[in-house]
Amino acid sequence: LVGLAAKQGMSRNASNTISNINQFLGKKFSDVKNVVEKSPFKVKEKDGLPIFVVDWAGKLKSFSPTQLATFLFSDLKDTAVSASGETELPVVLAAPYSFSEEQKTNLRQAAASARFKTQ
Repeated sequence: LVGLAAKQGMSRNASNTISNINQFLGKKFSDVKNVVEKSPFKVKEKDGLPIFVVDWAGKLKSFSPTQLATFLFSDLKDTAVSASGETELPVVLAAPYSFSEEQKTNLRQAAASARFKTQ
């Protein structure tokens, strides 16, 4: 689930509802340790990077922040295509000014994986 549906389900399934992935994109685990300690969802360290652990269809699965951003972008694209009937939609991808180059790169990678045309 993404967006409002996920937000509404958070109280029923907090450990599998991941929010604010932008705080984790392009960062080392040590950079987000304080966020991890306060999060209801599971985050582990793998090769110095944060990895989210969720129960997906009865199995524990691990996802990087970039993979989760890809899921989000894919869902947004599918919704836009369904609503518009167009298969190729122009997209403007904006990152906060405070994002580091590594965070911007991770954001671009997620958009490309979701089949967005990025420039």
